[in-house]
Amino acid sequence: MWPFLTILALAAVGIHFWWRHKFLRQRRQVRAEMEELQRRQQQTTIDAKAQQQVLFNSMLEGCCCWTAIAGFTSPTARSKIFSA
Repeated sequence: MWPFLTILALAAVGIHFWWRHKFLRQRRQVRAEMEELQRRQQQTTIDAKAQQQVLFNSMLEGCCCWTAIAGFTSPTARSKIFSA
């Protein structure tokens, strides 16, 4: 009876360590994937902000360019044109 219980206990300990190793490996993999996803999300956010800044800058340049071409140098000239 004791040899059977000894073998059973050793098998249980072996299964425990096998599952623990498998769990820890899976947890490391999930952490690495999460870090990669966070890095990608941060990069995407940075890219989106840069695109918004470029768009805003181009809108300002276009606005300033057209006002200079049209001769809207003073606020009163602009208000006369746009109020009509």
